[in-house]
Amino acid sequence: AKDSTYLLEPFLTKHRVTHIRATVKELLKDKAVLNDDGNKVIEFDVCLVAVGAPIPWSAGGNGLPQGYDGSRDNRLVKLQQEGEKITNSKHVVVIGGGLIGAEVAGDIAAYSKNETKLTLVHSEDTPLSGCD
Repeated sequence: AKDSTYLLEPFLTKHRVTHIRATVKELLKDKAVLNDDGNKVIEFDVCLVAVGAPIPWSAGGNGLPQGYDGSRDNRLVKLQQEGEKITNSKHVVVIGGGLIGAEVAGDIAAYSKNETKLTLVHSEDTPLSGCD
């Protein structure tokens, strides 16, 4: 794991990804309160939760918007809109630094259209810890 972490650090730095070792105490619409010594608060435009928890998910989010029929065409449009929202954001927080969280953070770093600031909140010392 140390070898892969060593290779990961330059990528994180190059793509403006900040790793914070903490857990999330409270998640609100536009900020996360971290469970660290000072209850640090991180404000964001978009937050992606990638903690491996089995929760129901749909492209419509929590509940489908009125008039949304869930068709393939509508799902593609919704996913494209959400993707644009993410890549155009000023600050994105990814909670969870396992395989999915690290991949999502890397994709955002690679495809963002501006100087998107990324914060990766992970409970371990380094992203991808335990993934060897």
